[in-house]
Amino acid sequence: LGGYLTSNGEVNLGRVEALLTGLGELEEQIFSERSFASKQQERRRAAEAEAAGRRRAMEESMAGERGVYCGQAAAQREEREGGVGHGGAGLGRAGRVLAAKGVAAPPEP
Repeated sequence: LGGYLTSNGEVNLGRVEALLTGLGELEEQIFSERSFASKQQERRRAAEAEAAGRRRAMEESMAGERGVYCGQAAAQREEREGGVGHGGAGLGRAGRVLAAKGVAAPPEP
C-alpha cells in the first residue's frame, strides 16, 4: 500500500483502492474455499447416512428370533447357560439357516 490510508484527516484514494482490490481478490478465494468445504461436508454426511442405512439394513436382516442379532458365540453361550437361544440346540446361526433350508439336519436333542 505504501503508507497510511489517511494523512492529516485526508483519505488517500489510491491506497484505499489498492486495499479494496486486494481484499476483493482474497474474498473470492475465501468464498471459493468455503463453498468447496461445504460441498465436501455434504458429500461426507450423505455417505455416512448411506453407510448407516446399509448397516441398519444388514443388522435387521441378521436379526434373530428375539429381534436382535447377537452372533453365534452369544447364541451358544446362552444355550449353555439354559437360555432360550435362537432355536436349534447347539447350532450356530449358519447351522440354523442350513437346517431351515433342509440342507443340514438339526442335531437330535
